[in-house]
Amino acid sequence: MQIQNKKIKILEMFGEPISFGGQEQVVYNMITVLKNENFHFDLFTPYFVDNNIFYNLIKNNKNEFQNGDIFSLNLEFKNNDNRFKLKNDINKFFKNHHDYDIVHIHTGSLSTMCLFSKLSKKYNIKKVIVHSHCAGEKESVIHKLQKRILNFMLQKYANYYLSCSQSAATWKYTHKALKENIIVYNGIDINLFKYNEEYRNEIREKFNLNNKFVIGMVGRIDYQKNQTFSVDLIYELLKYNHNIVLFMIGDGKDKQKIINQIKEKNIQEKIIMINKINDIYKYYNAFDLFILPSLFEGLGIVAVEAQLNKLPCIISNNIERLVQISSATCFLSLNNKKDWVNLILKIKENKNHQYDRSNIIVDNDKFDKNNTFDIIRRIYLK
Repeated sequence: MQIQNKKIKILEMFGEPISFGGQEQVVYNMITVLKNENFHFDLFTPYFVDNNIFYNLIKNNKNEFQNGDIFSLNLEFKNNDNRFKLKNDINKFFKNHHDYDIVHIHTGSLSTMCLFSKLSKKYNIKKVIVHSHCAGEKESVIHKLQKRILNFMLQKYANYYLSCSQSAATWKYTHKALKENIIVYNGIDINLFKYNEEYRNEIREKFNLNNKFVIGMVGRIDYQKNQTFSVDLIYELLKYNHNIVLFMIGDGKDKQKIINQIKEKNIQEKIIMINKINDIYKYYNAFDLFILPSLFEGLGIVAVEAQLNKLPCIISNNIERLVQISSATCFLSLNNKKDWVNLILKIKENKNHQYDRSNIIVDNDKFDKNNTFDIIRRIYLK
């Protein structure tokens, strides 16, 4: 194939802050895979950037990333705010930065998806890709109506429709978009998450976890991720075994609510909470079990990371089964906490050793970033 001299210039647009969420990690992994291709990557958010991994990747590797840049307008981010209020600010940005061949939009907001798509076409960007990374809990009549109206707009401006799962597609798209949707599995650096005994010893010693059965949970602290369930779960487990610890990694608007819940149950010594971190891959090694009791997910990428680490996993049955890549992963209903308690105690006992990391079988290829992002590469090159 003839090598092109001119780089294909791509703007990865985020509808939320560039922080430590799943969609940021997916884009990060994608760029690391495609960085040696004929692409120039810039990143944009109307809000803030506090992910220093992303910042260092782009800003401190100018030569490697073809002088790519990160643009942030530092606007205040509010959940459920009217995103169309961003129109003037996005217009100003595109007036000065409209020489892109492709705009690839990543957001949990359908209205943001529509706004970014419309303004991209206004400034004659030929290829607009929208990418749904999340789903929702229950679809109300209002949501269905909004989705129908906004999809009419979206389908006027977007050229490609992507999602991380069928549920993420159904939550955002209708009609033409849903029919043309392409599912792209979230690609992961599988080697980064392989079990490492040194990391296990390092983290367990740091937090005094030796001889403890550690249940891990990773995610933004809010309604969707359902940390209230996890705290209640640990409270019940401690009635049977006092050697159990819950280790929660994340931050979010409901953090104080969870802290208050922990204090009310007087189990502060049994729960460790740390904020979002850069080296999260190390922490999976310190866990003995991973739980994901989310009310809904687009995919649940942290569950994939945990399985790659050969951790036994218990996952809410609200999450698509495609996330399963391990022989030691179970799906349970959130309506019966007793089932979670019984299974966790069974895993802790592990009498037949089926939950030993050495006996757990994992499909490493399904979410390998070197495989999954080839779909996006081909769309970029079309």
